[in-house]
Amino acid sequence: MNVRRLIVSVLIGACGADGKSGPPTRPGEDAAPCELVSASYLIDSVTVASDVSLDLSDPPDGIPDSNQFPDLSLDCFGAPLSDAIQRAFASHHALWVATIDSCTDPTNPYARISFERGVMIDTSSPATVTVVSDASVAAVGTKRSNSFDATRGEGAVPISVVTDVAADTSDTGWEEGYNFTSHIDVITPSVIDGYVAFAVDTATSIPLISGPLAHSIDAAVASDPGCPANCSNPWIMQMVSAFDVNGDGMVDTSEVMSRNLDIINVFPSLDLLSPVNDQLVYWPGHDRVADSMGTSFRFRATQVSVTR
Repeated sequence: MNVRRLIVSVLIGACGADGKSGPPTRPGEDAAPCELVSASYLIDSVTVASDVSLDLSDPPDGIPDSNQFPDLSLDCFGAPLSDAIQRAFASHHALWVATIDSCTDPTNPYARISFERGVMIDTSSPATVTVVSDASVAAVGTKRSNSFDATRGEGAVPISVVTDVAADTSDTGWEEGYNFTSHIDVITPSVIDGYVAFAVDTATSIPLISGPLAHSIDAAVASDPGCPANCSNPWIMQMVSAFDVNGDGMVDTSEVMSRNLDIINVFPSLDLLSPVNDQLVYWPGHDRVADSMGTSFRFRATQVSVTR
């Protein structure tokens, strides 16, 4: 995972609260206004949420960004892709943990949600997941009855699974996600579901999705007797045409990385990051250069214990 976040209070000697003299602070970096109770959940079901359309700009500009990537063209991989994504989480191959903190005082609606990367699981009852916080900043929002809403977080994103028909067996590529926006419903005391939208740095995400995309194209070609010359699925034919640079009917990582990935909507459309002291930090709109792209997942998760 590419960790670039700096402690913004020491950057450029700035307070940053007004967004002018330094990077802005986010609510999740401030102390909670109450005593908190915490519950963590291991995500065990994930689908790409093409129906979730949220504004990920900061401040919001009214333009939905969360369903930019992946483009629906990846539907050409069909069930092998969606099934592999589901298996990656159901089998605990990819460990992604959502933690909800809320006030012990039931009259205070303050709540926050964090998304963290797990590195190990002990499946004995109750299951315990070891997580690494990386650059996590909790998204902050409110609790309403049995639901939670939170925005402006930063956390871990298993970005490689989106393009990987072998997501349940290959290494998971994790990226740092920005402006996490999440809605969670409590289904039972131990089960939640909901959605999360976020933005990722396009440049650092490309190496993480290129290898899986190459493998997925090759798997699709191998399963279609007409490929590569006459694929029955026109989207697969388009993928081969776009990424088979040397014309051998196969696609490798270097070929994908050498091409423009606009075909699957991989391009920067959000200006959320800015370089400071040779390191990218969350500073929306500062350098007026688009750097990030948005995506979203629907998920279901089961309560676990965590260690850090």
